[in-house]
Amino acid sequence: MSLTSNGCVRRERGRIVRLEVENFKSYKGRQYVGPFKDFTAVVGPNGSGKSNLMDAISFVLGVQTDQLRGRLVELLYRGLDSNGEVLQSKSGYVKLVFLDPDGVEIQFSRKIVPSGSGPDASYQSQYRIDERLVGRDAYVGKMKQYGVLVKARNFLVFQGDIESVAQMNPSALTTLVEQISGSVELAREYEELKEDVERADNEVRRHHVQKKTINVEKRQVKEQKTQAEQHLALEAELKDCKIMYFQWLAYHADKDITSENEGIEKMREALREVARSQRISEDLLSDLQGKHKEKMDLHMALEQDIRKKERDAERKSPEGTRVHEELKRFKKKFASSKKELHDMLTKRGEQEAHVHSILEELQKVKKLRSELEEVIRKEEEEGKRLSQDDLKEYRRIKTKVSKKTSTLSQHMQGLQCQLSATQDVISRKKDAMGQLEAQNEVAKEQREQNVKKIEEMTATIAGLRTDKKALSTKRGHLSETNRRTDTRRDFCLKKIADLEERINDARVSRIETRRERELLQSLEKLKDAFPGVYGRITDLGKVMQKEHNMAISVAMMKDMDSVVVDTLETGQRCIEFLKRNQLQSITFLPLAGMDVRPLDESLRQLGGTSKLAIDLLEFDRAHVKAFMLALGSTVVCSTLDEAAEVSARHRHRIKVVAMDGTLLDVKGSLTGGHTDKIAARAAQWNEQEVEAWQKELDKHQEELREMAPAREGRQEEQRISIEVENLGRRIRRVEEDIRTCEARLRDKDAEIDLNKKDLEKIRGELPALEKEIEEKQQEIDSVKDQIDKVADRKFADFSRRIGVESYREYEEGHVQRADELSKQKAELSTKEGQLSNQIDYEKSIEWDVPIENLQQKTGRCQKNIAELTKKNEEIEAAKEQILKELEEDRNKLAELKREYEEVMVEIREAKKITQKHHAIGRKMKRDLDNRVAGMEDLKSKREDVVKTASMQLGEEFTPDASCLKRHHTATESEEARERMDKELTTRIDDLNIRLQKTAPNLKAFERYNQVLEQEQGQQSALEKARRAAAEVSQKFHNIHNQRYDLFMEAFNHIDSEINEIYSSLTKSDVHPNGGSANLYLENSKTPFLHGIKFTPIPPGKRYRQVEQLSGGEKTVAALALLFSIHSFHPSPFFVLDEIDATLDASNVSKVVRYIWERTQEGSFQSIVISLKDVFFSWADSLVGVTSDRTGSSKSFTADLGQYPMD
Repeated sequence: MSLTSNGCVRRERGRIVRLEVENFKSYKGRQYVGPFKDFTAVVGPNGSGKSNLMDAISFVLGVQTDQLRGRLVELLYRGLDSNGEVLQSKSGYVKLVFLDPDGVEIQFSRKIVPSGSGPDASYQSQYRIDERLVGRDAYVGKMKQYGVLVKARNFLVFQGDIESVAQMNPSALTTLVEQISGSVELAREYEELKEDVERADNEVRRHHVQKKTINVEKRQVKEQKTQAEQHLALEAELKDCKIMYFQWLAYHADKDITSENEGIEKMREALREVARSQRISEDLLSDLQGKHKEKMDLHMALEQDIRKKERDAERKSPEGTRVHEELKRFKKKFASSKKELHDMLTKRGEQEAHVHSILEELQKVKKLRSELEEVIRKEEEEGKRLSQDDLKEYRRIKTKVSKKTSTLSQHMQGLQCQLSATQDVISRKKDAMGQLEAQNEVAKEQREQNVKKIEEMTATIAGLRTDKKALSTKRGHLSETNRRTDTRRDFCLKKIADLEERINDARVSRIETRRERELLQSLEKLKDAFPGVYGRITDLGKVMQKEHNMAISVAMMKDMDSVVVDTLETGQRCIEFLKRNQLQSITFLPLAGMDVRPLDESLRQLGGTSKLAIDLLEFDRAHVKAFMLALGSTVVCSTLDEAAEVSARHRHRIKVVAMDGTLLDVKGSLTGGHTDKIAARAAQWNEQEVEAWQKELDKHQEELREMAPAREGRQEEQRISIEVENLGRRIRRVEEDIRTCEARLRDKDAEIDLNKKDLEKIRGELPALEKEIEEKQQEIDSVKDQIDKVADRKFADFSRRIGVESYREYEEGHVQRADELSKQKAELSTKEGQLSNQIDYEKSIEWDVPIENLQQKTGRCQKNIAELTKKNEEIEAAKEQILKELEEDRNKLAELKREYEEVMVEIREAKKITQKHHAIGRKMKRDLDNRVAGMEDLKSKREDVVKTASMQLGEEFTPDASCLKRHHTATESEEARERMDKELTTRIDDLNIRLQKTAPNLKAFERYNQVLEQEQGQQSALEKARRAAAEVSQKFHNIHNQRYDLFMEAFNHIDSEINEIYSSLTKSDVHPNGGSANLYLENSKTPFLHGIKFTPIPPGKRYRQVEQLSGGEKTVAALALLFSIHSFHPSPFFVLDEIDATLDASNVSKVVRYIWERTQEGSFQSIVISLKDVFFSWADSLVGVTSDRTGSSKSFTADLGQYPMD
């Protein structure tokens, strides 16, 4: 208890703290909602997920799925992901954190999980309290401790509940009160006890009527008893005569039984001797079978060892194959590397030879240039042919000209040097172009080789992948086939073992007698001869439950071997056939013309375990007459006590059989016990089932024989797996080679592109260089013309003096020669430069690193080849050792098999001896059984004598030969017995004739006693029925009072609260007292079976029916009713969904004020979904709900406690 801010006394009842939601309805992923205050309003636009939040609270509080607008799978989040794909959650949960009155947080969670792993799996709920998995009952029970009643939903008002409550009729309102009061839980027991009371009253009336009927019968029997007393004297004489006759019959029966017992005892002694011999042979057979088992175990162990070694050998095979493949690959790689190294060394040698030849050629060019320079020098010296004076003059003038034109000569020489340098550049560029074009050709050729190699390897890998896919598919099919075959083989073996066990059990319990075998043989002959023979009655029907076999067999008795035929004529022809072939007699049941008594249908309503015997059988309706004749209205009961009760209830007018075979016949006699003969006859019902089992067993054995051995399929699957692995390795190697070739191809493409760019660059530079040469040549010619003009002026006198037109005529011969020599010198210089460049290029090619890499690669290959060769030899040696051990084990297995076969021969001989003893024993047992059956017939005959005597004498008959005279016991021969029998029966017949003339009712005494017993029994039954009726009536009265008290406690509380609540919700300034509301019971004695009338009277109005109120008035009245009902067993919290939808602002203010006051008092915590600001402005906190673009709901919480209310 505590005080609120407004001074109210606050009662702490616990409250909801927060909510955790994951993938529930429109809430995607994990989201936390809350915290929830005493008065929390949930707001948001339509379709944002507000009602889904209420469904989440209802779901976690245990409300059934059918009340939450969808199945479990429909409560899981379903929306769109970031890619626009439909996203269906596989699981989700809602967790509610509850703070109890002691301040302890308790977590209630309910999770939706699939019940299986398949796509069509259904869904189920898991309940947890504080993360501990519990059952639904414990979960609901825990919440009930805090006042949360899941069944009554005292914490919840759905969106349509207000309208439904407002429209409730009196009966529906009664149901609502029953749910909240808990009296509905007693409704079923109440109705059951009410029916029990009615049944008990009917039983009392029935016993009373039966008692009246017995009284009438008692008067009639008493009159007959008086008439019978007059003949007692004559009856006494007849009785003495009958006693003498029956004592005589019993005496001779005892004598015959004694004689037969002596013979049976001798046969039993002989049978025991045979049994001893049989045990000896069985012991021998057991020893041999033990020895056989020992050999079999050794055989199986050796076979397992052989299979293990075979598997080891098989495992070595793929490993050896893999090593062999690796060895081949490395050898191939070694050969390739070796060839590549040889080619590279050859190329290097060729290059060295080529460089040497270039050097030699370069030396020759240098030598030629030196010789040419020497020639030039000598010719220049030979130019001294002029006289010394002329030569001096020439040199003087030449010197003067040189001085005069020194500037121009230097300029021309510079131009010539530039021209020569430019020509050298062009020459080198052209040489470079030639080299680039040659390199491009080589690169293109290598590129084409790589492309061709890639195409070949691509085709190869496509073929390998096709082969691998085909083998993988084949392996998959073979694996699936092997799996199905193994599954089917296991199933067949299990089924065969089960069927053999069933058949053996059935055969053990089924012992055919000679008469039965003859009967079956005769029946087969009759079926072949006459088409109207259907078979034995046991062959035409089937007992639905084996536990009834014994009871049905006893109920049918001798009719079990009766044969059903179509007509009486067919039966007569069958009898003639049996007589003609001297076959044993058979009872025939002709369907046509058979007059059978109809079944007593009332016997099907006996109750308990009692059932009509004919209802326990399955048969063709065409044969129903035969089964009705054999069974009639026989009743089968589970126990002897129930059978005796049923027989007594029907005054022994029906035959009743207990499931253990005990029979109560219509005379009231009791027959029971156990004999092998009855058990064997009961086993006849299983013959059809045994035949079906045998057919099914043959079918499974044939299927097992047709199945291929499991080992062959596994070996084939393993072989294919090895091939698939080998293909996979080959594919990976080829793919690696393809990637290497593709890398080389990319390198060559880059090299070609680079060379092309260099060529284009050089081609772009050549025109400018050529133009530059042309310009330089023109400039040189211009300068030369200027020098020539100066020289001509200076050498004019000299030329005339030496007799030449111009001094150049003298120099032309020498100059032309000099030009030729200069040209040759330039060519030799150019060639020398080309050869030098070519030598530099050839020397720039790196050979040592690639050759060293190839040598290392070749060395690694040699090392790997050596290691793999060694490993291969080791594997082959291990495999050879395993094969050798396998050969030894197989020899041992052959020897063990020979020993096993010898033991099997001994076992077969021992089995023959054992079977022979069994056959002798069975024959002696059959003979003994036949003799015992004969003795049983004698005993039965003696029992029939005693029973007949007891029945005819009306008292228990005890054989006593002392009353017989000598001439009675002296009848040893059959003839003497027949004479004595005739004498005694004649005397009895005479007395009977004399008694029949008086026609008394000889059973009057017995019947009178029976009527007296029935009267006493009926009186006891009547008293018992009256006591039972009183007891049931008392129970009914107690449960009625209990239900009444629970109902009225709730009704009185609700009735006392509703007027105050309704007045609070309807009072205003105009009507300060508000309206009034009351509840009225339509029936005060049994209020829970009748309606409750709800009469709200709004302020200022007269009384009207609820249906005649306005929508707002109905809503306020319904809210008042709900609040008053909630106050009976108040929940610590109240969840309301848009209860203000039909209210105007005035009524909303009244309702929200009422809720606010109750939450401040601590009566309950309120969580309300509302769209009206008048309502949610009163709340302590707001929970806003919205949705994003994908439709997923999001929540936001605002604490309004920091803002004071206006």
